[in-house]
Amino acid sequence: MNGYHKQKQVIIFCICLLLLVSLTSCKPRRPSKYKNSVWECENPHIVYYADTDNAILYLDNGDTKNLVIAIYNGGTVRIWDLDKLEESHKSGNYIYDDYLLINNCEYTLNRKIFTIYIGENSFDILFDGAYEKLVFKRTDLED
Repeated sequence: MNGYHKQKQVIIFCICLLLLVSLTSCKPRRPSKYKNSVWECENPHIVYYADTDNAILYLDNGDTKNLVIAIYNGGTVRIWDLDKLEESHKSGNYIYDDYLLINNCEYTLNRKIFTIYIGENSFDILFDGAYEKLVFKRTDLED
């Protein structure tokens, strides 16, 4: 009887350990979880509106570029040129890869900070490797 009890304890321990590992290794939720949230990156200057996935990149020359920051299941991020996507929709062209600016990025997220990591394996024609990460801070919080 004592051996059976010990086996039962080991099995319960293993199940609890597996549950703990699966819960802590999940990818973070999306910024849109925080309704009506606005996130701002200072360098480069980008304002991201999580509810719509739209963002505005403020260029050094005073111009702006409209972006879509898309977060996919599995925890990857892609950044698209929104203006070119909208033009392609109007013309009936749905080949999105032509308007992809950054691909294959990982991210982390908490209530106050959303970070996109542009790694060595990331495709980046927007910044051409000038940034290793984009750090967005929530601007709609009252601390």
